[in-house]
Amino acid sequence: MKEHNLKNSPIFLDAAAPMLEPRVLSKHLPGLLEGEIDVALATVGALEGFRQTMLSVGKWLELERTSQYPICIARTVSDIRQAKLEKKISIVIHFQGAEPIEDKIDFLNIFQKCGLRVMQLTYNSRNRIGDGCFEESNVGISAFGKQVIRRMEELSIAIDLAHAGVRSSLEALEIATKPVIVSHA
Repeated sequence: MKEHNLKNSPIFLDAAAPMLEPRVLSKHLPGLLEGEIDVALATVGALEGFRQTMLSVGKWLELERTSQYPICIARTVSDIRQAKLEKKISIVIHFQGAEPIEDKIDFLNIFQKCGLRVMQLTYNSRNRIGDGCFEESNVGISAFGKQVIRRMEELSIAIDLAHAGVRSSLEALEIATKPVIVSHA
């Protein structure tokens, strides 16, 4: 495919692929290829802490390094376009919730260098950042959450409001200076 045509061709994205993980990639890859999916947001972290999430990130990076499967970890739009040219599926590292960063904002720096590009602020319940959609209290974003949102924007990690509570979502929109997403609802 010529570069010009590639820029004009659609990119097909699976914005919530929690079942897509390294140990079962061979099971799900044929369906992604058959469905002509170009990009999948693979849930690499959710309720796990830093160490467990880094083990999962490491497995994805190892699959990319060995070229065992036609995938690449997409860190930029150019990576996605190049992968499409090479008939590979781009994997975008996605967190469903912020538990992997624990209470250390600098953990975002580490995960971003490893490929994290999308992170939900919460996953249904209250966490250090704010209230999830199952919380009756609906108190919104914490002071730490405000710092996290600012750091995410500095690092070009998309703020994902899926599973966030109403007030958390509205406050995140007020704090954010860049567009946010809702990967699934």
